[in-house]
Amino acid sequence: MIKLIGIDCDDTILDSNKDISLENCLAVSHANQNGIKCVLTTGRPFVEKTIEYYKKMHIYEKNQYFIAYNGAAIYDVYMGNEIYSCYLSRNDILEIHSYLKQYDKVSHYIHQRGSISYDVMNEYTYLEKTFNNIDLIQIDFENLSQNEKAYKYMVSGDPEVIKKIYEMVPQVLKDKYNVVISMPCFLEFMNKDVSKWKGLTFLANYLKISSNEIMAIGDSMNDYEMIKNAKIGVAMNNSLPEIKKIASYITDTNENNGVSQAIEKLLKGDLECDMGE
Repeated sequence: MIKLIGIDCDDTILDSNKDISLENCLAVSHANQNGIKCVLTTGRPFVEKTIEYYKKMHIYEKNQYFIAYNGAAIYDVYMGNEIYSCYLSRNDILEIHSYLKQYDKVSHYIHQRGSISYDVMNEYTYLEKTFNNIDLIQIDFENLSQNEKAYKYMVSGDPEVIKKIYEMVPQVLKDKYNVVISMPCFLEFMNKDVSKWKGLTFLANYLKISSNEIMAIGDSMNDYEMIKNAKIGVAMNNSLPEIKKIASYITDTNENNGVSQAIEKLLKGDLECDMGE
């Protein structure tokens, strides 16, 4: 029996307007009423917009959680406190930046609680501010304070440029850090112990839920591990081919309430039936 559902945000539960449809809200609320905890599991930070989403889904209440920064932090949504975190250290940031600074047609920045610290602004960095209503602070990466740390280091730029940079990242960095393209315009570096799946399993253990009682829904490469390892891994119909290939079930697109359809199918007991056919 599924007791915990990790749900990606962008291009999964959110439509092209970055909103959650009434159908998706009702499905999450329905799952909650049936004792299944739904947790937004995303690369996004914990900001006021997060609370708006939880209120809209009617789960802004005690003992509801939010997995942020691709699993680098977990928050008690109602209390606002962090129950788990896993950072990049100052040395990590400098090591990553020393390699990536050679690429000058992109923006380099780090996510910290409540802010983004960047070197050069571009249209994609500004998307972060638009999506999350978060403060942007310009910094010099060569002069970071001694106690600096970050949830993740990001590079934003044209999707073709980001793809080429990812392909050129040395294996030594990919071995040391979790490196993913979360959206075509965003390349992310996180602590090796950070992923959405690790965040979900930490929360499951915190809630005394077995890893065999987890369902995950997503569309992109930063969802890969949680969809592959969850008891039920659901890919959106707008997912990358790599995600569809490993999914237990493929639902409809984010524009057609695919999350709602998957949850209601689960509640009716039809999802397990489909998997067993």
